[in-house]
Amino acid sequence: MVLHNISPSIVNHDVSIFLVHKLRLIGEQDPQDAGWPGAEVIKALVQSASGLFIWAATACRFIGEGLFADERLRTLLQSRAPAAATPDEHLNGVYIAVLQYSIQPGFSQQEKVTLCSMLRDILSSIVALFTPLSVDSLSWLVVIPKRRVNRVLKDLHAILDIPNDHICVLRLHHPSFRDFLLDKKRCGDSSFWADEKQAHRMLSCIQLSDISQTRHLWRGLWDGLLLTRQRLTTGAARRTLTGHTDAVYTLAFSPDSTLLASSSADSIIKLWDAATGDERQTLKGHAYQVNSASFPPNGTLLASAGADNTIKL
Repeated sequence: MVLHNISPSIVNHDVSIFLVHKLRLIGEQDPQDAGWPGAEVIKALVQSASGLFIWAATACRFIGEGLFADERLRTLLQSRAPAAATPDEHLNGVYIAVLQYSIQPGFSQQEKVTLCSMLRDILSSIVALFTPLSVDSLSWLVVIPKRRVNRVLKDLHAILDIPNDHICVLRLHHPSFRDFLLDKKRCGDSSFWADEKQAHRMLSCIQLSDISQTRHLWRGLWDGLLLTRQRLTTGAARRTLTGHTDAVYTLAFSPDSTLLASSSADSIIKLWDAATGDERQTLKGHAYQVNSASFPPNGTLLASAGADNTIKL
């Protein structure tokens, strides 16, 4: 976020201090020539940051995660947006640089096509899901072997928080990457652009229950009309729940696992009996789609966030 109401010179000075500090640490890990990267390079990076600390942080993660920091830095400088570009355009540039760098030039054309396809499916799923998933769950969801998911994500630490433990969830470092990836104009490259509706169709499942505790999977289908309960051991459908008239976006179990809440593009939240599948209550109030719904640890409330820019309890 641009720091409004603060002199640009002050913001740029702070960004400069941040970059100098981070690049000095990177230089200690990957020794460079004396004086690296130099005042002119820092000045160019500050200009590209355009007041955005998220640009500077993403750039430093990108430079630091590679085998050769100086080569990563050159790649970043070569992909800079014009000086007159807006802050969003500068941010677009660093995100595109990270994504394009993950597709190695030495790959065959078929390998590039395959990798781009997997990358698009995986990133589309990550930004479409309102509840983050682990690598294990994501691999299952997009039907891509875990080893391939790990390979695709290997060079994306600059934009994704990727834990070493596969059962821990993946997270975006900053929500601006989601905005970038879902905006066809901002993304620019169709190899990476995430079509949100297509992502939901592909996923068909937006949120997984805690498999280890419930041994069940609740699935929200894209047509929004059905919720299906399945035993993970057999894959057989136990019950189909009908009631929503549009896409089901998220599912959330109450802490005691007695209730299931479903939020939908029909602007409605429904509460279901988790044991029987019976509808318990219909909650209205949002003017547009309900993007997410969740219970707090004590289970006494249900919080929902809608596309009408409101949160309701």
